[in-house]
Amino acid sequence: MAKFSSSRTAALRTASNATLNCSRKFRRSRSAAWLAFMLVMVSLSPACAMQPIERDVLVALIDTGIQTSLAEFSEYGIEQAQNGPSSDHGTMVLSVLLGVNGGADSLPPDRVRILSLDVGEGAVATDLAEAIDTAVAARADLISISMGVRRPSSQLEAAVQRAHDAGILVVASAGNVRFLSPDYPARFTSAMSVSAIDSNGNYATAAARTGIDAVAHGVDIPVLLPDGSRRHESGTSLATAAVSRNIVVELLSGEINRAAEHIPQSPPLNDQ
Repeated sequence: MAKFSSSRTAALRTASNATLNCSRKFRRSRSAAWLAFMLVMVSLSPACAMQPIERDVLVALIDTGIQTSLAEFSEYGIEQAQNGPSSDHGTMVLSVLLGVNGGADSLPPDRVRILSLDVGEGAVATDLAEAIDTAVAARADLISISMGVRRPSSQLEAAVQRAHDAGILVVASAGNVRFLSPDYPARFTSAMSVSAIDSNGNYATAAARTGIDAVAHGVDIPVLLPDGSRRHESGTSLATAAVSRNIVVELLSGEINRAAEHIPQSPPLNDQ
């Protein structure tokens, strides 16, 4: 499968080489007391009143590329090095993230931009690391990764850390690995690992269940395919897209100022 080459990296890098100084580490364990304190402080402080942001939101989607010619994507600002995707996966994921899959209200096209980084269906850690660095250089607000690798990689971990240090949250699929540990980069502390739940709030049959930071509905989800047709799919990839979508909504509404401030839905406690 095609890898994320240096030529693609160069083509997708934006003019800015500056990094954000607002760094905040995503903490895997948030105590109930800490959350309660923060919610009270937000509700009492006039300075924390929700004010919609005036700028647009840039989401870096690291996946298998998207079919940019689809009518559902036509109004969105999408940057992608190549015309066609390397597989159906990226198009399905983006349709959920943008809400153009028929399952949710769509995100406003004039407020959301997408940087699509096609790493190929057989992406390895190096491909993911290079794509993350490209997203950081582009000053993305959020990096959404609905794929992963099974083995740890120092290069990949360093790239996730650089994103964290730049104030950019990496939201990554934990994988459809059931009782095994999550995939990488989801397993790294600086990333937010996402698993899938069903309509009853229980883990999806094949979804990862350990080391999870966030969950979202990921069972029987309508998705858009590159040929314009639709079908229903399940998995942590779609749950990751849903979490990323929720973060974008919160950024646009002013509920949060940075993606790292998002407080995710907690994993089930009774379905291990």
